[in-house]
This record gives sequence, C-alpha cells and structure tokens, in this order.
Amino acid sequence: MPVLYFIQSGGGNGPVKIGWAGDLRIRIGTLQVGNPRPLRILFAHEAADAADLERRVHRELSSLRMRGEWFRYSRQIREVISAIADGSFDVPVPIDRAANEAAFSKYVADVQRWFDDRIDGAIRALP
Repeated sequence: MPVLYFIQSGGGNGPVKIGWAGDLRIRIGTLQVGNPRPLRILFAHEAADAADLERRVHRELSSLRMRGEWFRYSRQIREVISAIADGSFDVPVPIDRAANEAAFSKYVADVQRWFDDRIDGAIRALP
C-alpha cells in the first residue's frame, strides 16, 4: 500500500520532505543519494490515496514550503503529523488499519534501521 512520509534532513530543525512512495525503503535510499545530511523518517502513514493526502498536506503547509516538496520544520508540521496519526486530518483510513498498525510501525522502524546500517557501512568504508 502507498505510504505518505515525512523525512527530515539532518535532524533538529532540518528541512522536511513530505511525499509518498510505494516502497519507503527505495524512496529514502534515493533521497539520501542527493542529500549530504543523514535522513530520518519522522512519520509514515499507509493510505490507499497517499497522493491525494500528500497534496492536501502540501496545501495545509504551503506557508512553510522552501522548494518543491521540502518544508521548514515547525510546530505546524508536528501538528499535521499528530492530526494524521489520530485521524483528525480527514485522512482516508486504510482497510484493516487497526489490525496492521503494529506491523506497519515495525516496517517503518525496520526501514530506518536498514537505512542507518547501510549509511554506517558506507561511512566505515571511506578511506
């Protein structure tokens, strides 16, 4: 199922990429290639209509847009993430979300671990 993601560059108050992907592992790897700072997944949400949800989130946060799909990190981003997580952002809920919530959370954590391990290995291989 498609995933809406919030990926932060560099941590702290670094910019946040808000987009959607069919495979979060491939997407974060692709994004890291073009980004000199480590990326981390702030939030991911499965939704059948992730592309539409992404457009609505972009519209809601348009005042924070830096360029393209990158946004300044702020309280508003945290509020939108909370609203999506608790269902108050008018988010289409995927079928069997409750049954799959733990599995999806584990998937997101596994993707982040896989990605961190890959980056750590690349750093160790540097001369």
